Amino acid sequence: MGIEVLKSLLLRFASAVPNILGAFMIAFIGFLVAKAVAKILERVLKTIGIDKAANKLNENRNFATIQSCNFR
Repeated sequence: MGIEVLKSLLLRFASAVPNILGAFMIAFIGFLVAKAVAKILERVLKTIGIDKAANKLNENRNFATIQSCNFR
């Protein structure tokens, strides 16, 4: 009786291993794709100068805030 339970447990575990490995593989591939997309996006944003535009926008916002304070 004890051997059958152990055998059944091992069979269930062995049948789950491919699913677990598949899940890890999918997660790893997703990680690699995300890293590649991040690098590509970083290059594109550097090329179009998004940092400079964001800094300029922030400067304009700060200037507008100072003007709206009405220092006297």
